[in-house]
Amino acid sequence: MTTQPGIWQYAQQLKPLVKSKFRLSLNEGHTKLNKINHLYFKREDQNPTGSVKDRGIAFQISFLMQKLSLPLSRGGKEGFSLNNINNEPKFVISSSGNAAISAAAYCQQAKTELTIFVSPQIPKAKLQKLRQFPFKIITTKQPISQAYQYAKQNSAYNLRPSKDLLGPVGYQTIVFELLNQFKQSPEAIFIPTSSGTMLAGIAQGFHLLKKPLPKLYAIQTTNCHPIAKKYDQDFKSENASLATGIVAKVVPRKKQIHDFISLSQGGAYVVSNQQIKSAHQWLKGKEINTSYEGAAALAGYKKAIKSNKKFNNVVILLTGSLF
Repeated sequence: MTTQPGIWQYAQQLKPLVKSKFRLSLNEGHTKLNKINHLYFKREDQNPTGSVKDRGIAFQISFLMQKLSLPLSRGGKEGFSLNNINNEPKFVISSSGNAAISAAAYCQQAKTELTIFVSPQIPKAKLQKLRQFPFKIITTKQPISQAYQYAKQNSAYNLRPSKDLLGPVGYQTIVFELLNQFKQSPEAIFIPTSSGTMLAGIAQGFHLLKKPLPKLYAIQTTNCHPIAKKYDQDFKSENASLATGIVAKVVPRKKQIHDFISLSQGGAYVVSNQQIKSAHQWLKGKEINTSYEGAAALAGYKKAIKSNKKFNNVVILLTGSLF
């Protein structure tokens, strides 16, 4: 471990390697591990923009800025082309809120261009936060496809982490920190899951360190559950969710996520608005005012206990602050 800021204290373990001059950081990471009763809460809501997304985005944009500094070449991923950009990199992102806020913060630090596509359903507080940055925001009912088309038409790199091999890398640092804080591997980790990119990064982190993989539990909602429905049918669908960050109906990494869950002997749970609300109130009573996504992870743990699961050392990921 080095004295580099943020996730870059683990720079030598993160692959592909990013040279020091390209490492963007807002001092992300270093988040606390709070123990309450017998549970451990990883406080990702304490990241600079209030979200775990800072870890993934910091690595993505840093590596891409390094890549774009190299001689121009043809081709690219997700509609991105290095042709004719005149060394002025452009990025685009589609997001339910947190990833866009994070991308805006790091693109501002990189002094590069970013275009943001969001759904009309984006929470007003998150949209207000985005408007504090000097980037174009486009509201559309089809943010993912519109961002893809924009990338193709404007030689921009699509930061959609679920389609980018770089997407999970920054999240590996959650594991590096956890093992330093825990001094052992936790028995289980409960993870609020939308596209599954963070879960993939966590699984990769344990693999890189050659440590036993804890039981991984993907937590989704009664409104959006493309992964969890395979493991949990004890729920009734709802038309909306308090956890507005769990929105991915299409999961490009679905097979990989299922493979990681199976390898870990974990599972997944679907939680309702009432279960999320109850967990959120419990956390608030412990002076933790986190996002509903984090509360969903706790609700998932409580549902597991009710189904007669037993754990010793459990980590609940609180992935964002409450906007």
